[in-house]
Amino acid sequence: MKKTWLIGLLSACAFVLSASAQTVSVQGKNKTDVAKWVATHFAKGKVPPFSFTYGGAPSQGFIGKWKYAQAPLPATDQGGERVRFTYTDPKTGLEVACDVTYFTDYDAVEWVLGFTNKGTANTPEIANVKDADVKFRFPQAGLSLHYANGSTSSRADFAPKDKDMHKGDTVEMRPKGGRSSNHAMPFFNVESPASRQGVMVGIGWTGTWRAYLAAASDSELSLKSGVDALQSYLTPGEHIRTGSTVLCFWNSDNPFDGNNKFRRLILAHHTRKVDGRTAQYPYFIGFSWGDPRPCNEYSCLTAKMALALLERQHMFGLKAEASWLDAGWYTGADDFANNKTWFNTVGNWTVNKEHFPNGLKEVADAVHQMGRQFMVWFEPERVYRDTQWHRQFPQWLLSNGNSNNFLMDMGNPEACRYVSQFIGDFIEANGIDIYRQDYNIDPDVYWQQADKPGRKGMTEVKYIMGLYQFWDYLLE
Repeated sequence: MKKTWLIGLLSACAFVLSASAQTVSVQGKNKTDVAKWVATHFAKGKVPPFSFTYGGAPSQGFIGKWKYAQAPLPATDQGGERVRFTYTDPKTGLEVACDVTYFTDYDAVEWVLGFTNKGTANTPEIANVKDADVKFRFPQAGLSLHYANGSTSSRADFAPKDKDMHKGDTVEMRPKGGRSSNHAMPFFNVESPASRQGVMVGIGWTGTWRAYLAAASDSELSLKSGVDALQSYLTPGEHIRTGSTVLCFWNSDNPFDGNNKFRRLILAHHTRKVDGRTAQYPYFIGFSWGDPRPCNEYSCLTAKMALALLERQHMFGLKAEASWLDAGWYTGADDFANNKTWFNTVGNWTVNKEHFPNGLKEVADAVHQMGRQFMVWFEPERVYRDTQWHRQFPQWLLSNGNSNNFLMDMGNPEACRYVSQFIGDFIEANGIDIYRQDYNIDPDVYWQQADKPGRKGMTEVKYIMGLYQFWDYLLE
């Protein structure tokens, strides 16, 4: 699961509102007073640091006049102070809720938007949602942007990039294919070298996000970021959430100090804890061997061979904290006569009984006897034609029109509930300690083709919401 988030700076700051976005004037070298930042930027009658259009009108022109409320939220295991700010249209009943969390120990603020139709009719169109709409104004000239490649399946994956920003310069970031770090990374660092300070930005959306940065001068940079394609009304009672934003302020001569501060923020407040300690990936050994295709680990592994490999690892003193069973353990992956492999049998989520007559639990027990944990590979979102799930649940599958791959619609509540319970039960029944989820498909075309008229982007939004519910279910 990959999630992410954006913001302004410093306790001696002056905060100035503009007509189009929040402007943060940055002065001094003290730590940012994030509690004051929140109180200022989400004050009653002020334009908050997000924006959207509603019925074609920009929110900056009306949201300060909507019904306003704020209330504390209960603490979570992430820590931090939490507040909900709500803005409600008295005419249509649209409620925009912004859940804000701030961390004084890391000078960071984050927020996530939710839209709920509490009226009795469809809302006007909601579009151009910018989860973050802010400007950073530094006391001295000079701006640098530090960002990174996403993954392109090349040696340049996640390589760092730097750009000095001057008046009129712009940078746009957007991942490809609906995969949130494909060709673009949702984390970047805005630096004012002469001011010896900056802000780390994180964007949280496991789909297609877009970030646009523009230098209005050599000391002022604007940021607009959010879910890329949403353009839809909401039906009565309907609720959606969009992306989240994190801003982590830092002071240093070295921008890497900002990167490291942000990394520590994530470790401290957004990383799962096990027995009170930050969860760490164990050292794995797989069930691999070098036989030629097609008869390799991904098609021909049996319980007998797996147990023999475990014994061989023990004989040669190959120690590990976990054993990793990769793809191909399911029904049909060894049907070479019909050109079936691990790839085109995804959707057959039953154990291959010829290879594992006692299920995967037999292998799990042997792994546990060695003092290791057991990890198993899954890919539940992609469903291949003529597999079990394709035949059983055609009503839950999204198509791109010309592929044998289908997408399980996690935005369908019934589908999401079924997949969650199925995977959860499978993990428990087979003694699995670590769940690994892969994803070998670009979902954006599937989402786009499933959108209904007047509901652009809603398939993606509902899908990502369902995906997060799925992960929450497994963690719970």
